[in-house]
Amino acid sequence: MVAVTHRLQRLPVTRASAVTLLGEIDDALAALMGGDPEPLIRLPTPVRAALEEKLDTHDPAPVRIGIHQAALDEFGYVHHLAMEPWISRAEAWIVATGEPGKVLGKLLLADWLG
Repeated sequence: MVAVTHRLQRLPVTRASAVTLLGEIDDALAALMGGDPEPLIRLPTPVRAALEEKLDTHDPAPVRIGIHQAALDEFGYVHHLAMEPWISRAEAWIVATGEPGKVLGKLLLADWLG
């Protein structure tokens, strides 16, 4: 949680693995984009506060792209099975949104498959 909060606030990131929490955040942002704020409200308070700060000035889509980029950074360049849920998230984004959101989803999917 600390590493993700640091990343969201652009503070130095610790070495702790953050992929699971990043996935929870992405799922919460996807739900928010679909009109359901409940998963965002259930996030740990420091993470939610950092997200709410970003969401005050940004559309959820760019924040969500940043979460995907953070997960890509955590995984590195070697493809492995733990990336599959992220690929599914990018595919779901494509299905759930219209233009131009669909384009963003396709770009994310390309990054994950890259």
